[in-house]
Amino acid sequence: MKIGNKIREFRNEKGITHKDLSEVLKVNQSTYNKLENGEMDFKSEQIILISKFFKKTVAEIFGEQGNVYIQNNQKVESSGHIERVMYNTDEKLIQLFTDTLITQQNTLNKFFEQNTRLQDNLINLMEKIVVKNNL
Repeated sequence: MKIGNKIREFRNEKGITHKDLSEVLKVNQSTYNKLENGEMDFKSEQIILISKFFKKTVAEIFGEQGNVYIQNNQKVESSGHIERVMYNTDEKLIQLFTDTLITQQNTLNKFFEQNTRLQDNLINLMEKIVVKNNL
């Protein structure tokens, strides 16, 4: 099953319009229509937003096997139709989450290092002021 069809099922179950989901994804309605109809690929970030919106796991969106047919967007000259390619998206999303967590952890570590240096500098400055003013 194409991912757009699965999302359409969720949308129809909840009575959600194309417009509603286009606003969630911050794309115009015609772009959303292309995404749902398989004329464009969903980005990983969009899948995450959709999973949060519907309160579904990413696995539920992709199905039991974690496989989904997505657009390759390359025309096959011999047949003139758009080729479908099957990807195991679970691995890609796990890697995306892992990379994101590592980046966030590195950012937090840098923040704490900078914060510690700023605190040390502030303490040193305050000590100098106290010594200078004999407080």
